[in-house]
Amino acid sequence: MLDDGLPASGRIGIYANNVRATFRTALQLTFPVTRRLGGDAWFAGAADTYRQAHPSRSGDLQHAGERFPAFLAARLAGTAHTVLADVAALEWACECAAVAPDGPPLDLGALATALARVPEDRHGELRFVLHPACRCVASAYPVVDVWEAQRVAGEPRAVDLEAGAQHALVCRRDDVEVHRIDAATHAFVQRLGAGGTLAEATADATALDDAFPLDVRLPWLATLGVLGPARLDA
Repeated sequence: MLDDGLPASGRIGIYANNVRATFRTALQLTFPVTRRLGGDAWFAGAADTYRQAHPSRSGDLQHAGERFPAFLAARLAGTAHTVLADVAALEWACECAAVAPDGPPLDLGALATALARVPEDRHGELRFVLHPACRCVASAYPVVDVWEAQRVAGEPRAVDLEAGAQHALVCRRDDVEVHRIDAATHAFVQRLGAGGTLAEATADATALDDAFPLDVRLPWLATLGVLGPARLDA
């Protein structure tokens, strides 16, 4: 083995720099919009501090950013930059959707046939499995508008951060998709994803919007591939 003349401390320093650079690169690839919004210097500093707080326990850095949105939320709390944490949450949802396994879609025809054999007063007891790629993100800011504006080439369009809250539904058909949804639909999907019944999810939605259009939202979610098989507990 050739001696490169470097002392052990020098080799360790090179290794540490390589590890830091590799970790930063992994986060940059997962959170490009967050990086663009905050700037390269800010992002590099945040990535290094995050790595110290949450070092990777695996050589596979695919999941390195799992805690990054929460880390930013705590780090930026009380500042004018909390939107960055919500953008990071949306980007992480997209990353999870991209690598999630496939799941069987809901067959609306088969569901209608099955429901015809069940008393109508039990339809609310249905429980749906959500597709593994499905994620929801809630923000006090127009987070989808911010995310979209920063993904275009060239100078991004300005987004009014005072425009109000937005909710995002992330799903995957051929590719990852991000859809704006209202608070009621967000609550509906969240409750279904937590194992709630159709009646419970609808109650959560109508608590926010008493005109929640279940007959529209349910087939729409099925079309997006968000809903998987349904079951009715005995």
